[in-house]
Order: sequence, then structure tokens, then C-alpha cells
Amino acid sequence: ESKDKMDADSSDEEQTSDSIILEEQDDSNQSGTVMLGESDGKATVSVRILGSSEKAQSAHIHNGSCAYPGAVKYPLTTLADGSSKTTLDISQQQLLWGLPLAVIVHTSATDETVVACGDLSY
Repeated sequence: ESKDKMDADSSDEEQTSDSIILEEQDDSNQSGTVMLGESDGKATVSVRILGSSEKAQSAHIHNGSCAYPGAVKYPLTTLADGSSKTTLDISQQQLLWGLPLAVIVHTSATDETVVACGDLSY
């Protein structure tokens, strides 16, 4: 009976998450983490920022790296109170096939100044 329960638990749709550090950029006093996961075959991206401003902050997954960011590849849900969770219409594996990618958090929805960045990796 316990083996059946273990099998049921291991077949849960929610997979374990990978954590990425968001490093402070340009003395913003904001840093945090990104958790990558997967639920029902779709990648989930949870962003948490410490030292966040009172404003809603935009975040994106960009092509490239923090050192050399490119265009926005996937917009993420706007951060409210320093956190957001986005479900993408691709699997976590499909997301990672697109590397190099970086998660970038901006000052606000209207100010694209980069306050924190983290490179995605396997």
C-alpha cells in the first residue's frame, strides 16, 4: 500500500523547481530569486524580489545573458508586493532549450531600468 502511495506521489504533475539568483544591478538594493518549475506540462516562473519598491515592477525573460541581454522572449506577470508567478505555454525543457536566457526585473511597468537580473541555466 505504501508503495502505491509513493508511486502516486511521484507521478504528481508538479515537478521540483530550480532556483536562480537575481543579482542586484546598479546599486538598486533589490535582489531575489527565480524558481523554475513545471505544472501540467507547462513551465512556471516564480519571481521574488527583496527590497522591492512600492510600484508594480515588470519582469521578462530576455534572450541572452545578464551581461549581454537581448530582446524580450517571454513577458512575465507584473510583480506585486515583490513577487509574481507566470505559467508559460511551453514546457520547462522547451524553455531551457532556448538558452542563453536571463530573467530581468525592471524599476516599474513604465521605467525599463534594470534593477535585478539572473541567468537561467540547466
